[in-house]
Amino acid sequence: MRARLVDVVAFLDERLRIAAFDEPGANGLLVDGPAEVERVAVAVTTSYHAIRAAHAAGARLLVTHHPTWERFDGEHAARKVALLRELGLAHYAAHSSLDGAEGISNSDGLARAAGVRVERRFLAYCGGLAGVIGSADGTFDELVARLRTALGPHVAVWRNTDAFGRVALASGRADAAAAIAEARALGADTYVTGEGSMWTKLYARESGVSLVFGTHHLTETFGVRSLASEIERRFGLPTGYVDEEEDIR
Repeated sequence: MRARLVDVVAFLDERLRIAAFDEPGANGLLVDGPAEVERVAVAVTTSYHAIRAAHAAGARLLVTHHPTWERFDGEHAARKVALLRELGLAHYAAHSSLDGAEGISNSDGLARAAGVRVERRFLAYCGGLAGVIGSADGTFDELVARLRTALGPHVAVWRNTDAFGRVALASGRADAAAAIAEARALGADTYVTGEGSMWTKLYARESGVSLVFGTHHLTETFGVRSLASEIERRFGLPTGYVDEEEDIR
């Protein structure tokens, strides 16, 4: 089975509504590739590891959540683009557009893993809403157990209130005080994100909001996996998820 690259790109552009997001260089086809693709790889981040693993698996299109960014990758940003071109591997990124993709976003997937019934979105980001808020049955400890089952032992917890039942989830590094304050104003007693700083922990403690970190990477595997499933259904192409090296996750 093969599909034209332009058709896969057009499908992703429409599904993710990339025209609605104001984040230059982070959504859409960033590196062109072969006219046709037989296999698609997805990954959270455009690392050398992900690029080489995708190529070794026979993929000709790599779809990632994080593009290459000079502010994070430094001199490696240009080198990664060069490697993609050298290997004949097209690269499509879905950053804010995937964060805001209702039903398939990282936060939606994180909510399903946590057993949270999504009721609304929050956290404006580059033209969309990146977070979700909903209700959860049981106890806070049961929520944490579900997250540890889904994400592994890296989940870190700060229990700052006895209240439990309304949970806000925003994948990656949604660690700003304003994000927690918005969630609290919308009734959340628990806030789940990937990572944060001392200030995040202090603000949550002083605001009476329980806090959970699941790591940046691990809270953002859900969206690209959902995109892989949609590509398989639409085009019949085989896809594969490339996980990051364990000590980076």
